[in-house]
Amino acid sequence: MFTLPADDILQSQVRFPERTLGHPIAATLLLLGAGGLATILTASVNLRLGIPGHNIILTTLPTAAGLALAPRRGGGTLIGLGALGTLGLYSLMGTRVAGPGALTSLLLLGPLLDVALHWQRRGVSVVVAFLAAGFLSNAVGFSVRAAAKLFLPGWGGGGGAGRALQTWFPLAVLTYTGAGLIAGGISAAIWFRMRRRSNPDA
Repeated sequence: MFTLPADDILQSQVRFPERTLGHPIAATLLLLGAGGLATILTASVNLRLGIPGHNIILTTLPTAAGLALAPRRGGGTLIGLGALGTLGLYSLMGTRVAGPGALTSLLLLGPLLDVALHWQRRGVSVVVAFLAAGFLSNAVGFSVRAAAKLFLPGWGGGGGAGRALQTWFPLAVLTYTGAGLIAGGISAAIWFRMRRRSNPDA
């Protein structure tokens, strides 16, 4: 089975290091499962907050948990693959999935985290990496949702495309990016510290 190398620098900021998985196969399965859980939550849970873009919290929470319990290099991308695989199963079963914006954020968050965590090796906090990845993934999700509203109103949010976009756009352009920042920050703060421990094995 394909496994990823351990990320000692990432683990040095895990809030609960005693709970991390050392076995590579177990870590791989957990990361894939975190992606699957993110898909299930995004597709089936409706928080009904009335804030465009808020569903990203359903992606960032299991993603942060997965990386904290199995701190592996490239773990974010593996979580994204788990999410994609679960979406494929949903499609085969004809099960309802989330809208285009939420799906975009779901699939992009993990790979963007891996890119952001590359800079974390140069001293940037994991929390900052989550802030950046949450912001960027939801910003792209907003763009996809806006395009769907304009060109595919039946999928992106019904009604007349132009009118729906005019009333939705001014609020959503702020809430999508704001929700990405908040969700990324909260999820990372639950599972990670702002600074590395001087002795990760302590």
